[in-house]
Amino acid sequence: MIKVDMFSLSIGGVVIRFFLMMAVIIAGVFTGMYWLTILGLPIFLSALMGVKVMAPAAAEAKTSQIKVSDNPSLKKAS
Repeated sequence: MIKVDMFSLSIGGVVIRFFLMMAVIIAGVFTGMYWLTILGLPIFLSALMGVKVMAPAAAEAKTSQIKVSDNPSLKKAS
């Protein structure tokens, strides 16, 4: 399953999405396909919210599980 993380996009990713958004809007205006400029909005919102989409293999590699040990030699924090 594809994993989507909010607010975890790097600043480089935000800059790339900004330029992609501007390219889509400019291309839509200069070609006369004004409906294409509307596609700039989802690109803008994904950059603004920092949406990071990971492939299934990368999502599984990123997640980790915490193992609880019942070892009596461990001391409690006081």
